[in-house]
Amino acid sequence: MCKKMANTKGKKEALFLQAGESGVRGEVEEEKAALRPRLHKKRMRGGCSMETVLFPDGRKIELRYAVVDYNGTLAVDGLIAPMVKELLLALSQELNVNVITADTFGQARPQLAELVGVKVAVIKPGAEGAQKAELVRKLGPEHTVCIGNGSNDAAMFALAALSIAVVGREGASMAALREADLVVSSPQDAIGLLLHPKRLLATLRI
Repeated sequence: MCKKMANTKGKKEALFLQAGESGVRGEVEEEKAALRPRLHKKRMRGGCSMETVLFPDGRKIELRYAVVDYNGTLAVDGLIAPMVKELLLALSQELNVNVITADTFGQARPQLAELVGVKVAVIKPGAEGAQKAELVRKLGPEHTVCIGNGSNDAAMFALAALSIAVVGREGASMAALREADLVVSSPQDAIGLLLHPKRLLATLRI
């Protein structure tokens, strides 16, 4: 009798876990499906994409590039979560995405290899903030959004048209927070703001 009850309990737990996993996968698929029509509408001539953001005070910026820090922002201990990959891929259909990193763990390129359209720039250790800022200058600060969390992200934050700081499991530096336009608690939230620009309005309203 005890063995039978234990087997029944085990089966119920397995079914519960499977249902939970299916629910998570379903949420990801729904998010991707909801994005597809809007992303196609924003495709520009020549394969270049652009996102127009209207600020509550009347300012308008036309975003073409996203420059995103890797370690501490997208990844924890060099590894990036599957959901973040999905959202990053969706963002690459809307903006030209550049992930920039000193790649402390040597995982950036392997982790992002499957994301077609996402560029990875590995910078040299030392003067990392200046190297990140230089990339933003080359792309055009007036058309660039930056996402990061570290002190070496502050310089590119100061240049960019829009800057988003991520306070994740590795925290965020005060230098980055001072230069950021917005602060969020995860890379999912940061990317979500760009995939759904109207979410920016309430936060940026003066």
